[in-house]
Amino acid sequence: MKNYILKNCLLYTVVGIIVFILKYYIFQNRNIQEILISIVVINAILLVWDLLNYKRKRKT
Repeated sequence: MKNYILKNCLLYTVVGIIVFILKYYIFQNRNIQEILISIVVINAILLVWDLLNYKRKRKT
């Protein structure tokens, strides 16, 4: 379980960094703090969703 969480945290962090780079260069948005907060929120939502699916798969 711990390895599963760590692997997905790393995966979502890499995805968040890619999204950050794309947002920064495509939209030329200079408000970096707003982009970083959106990445953290998206990562948290994805991780919770993933954990719920993981627990549901283990029950069946």
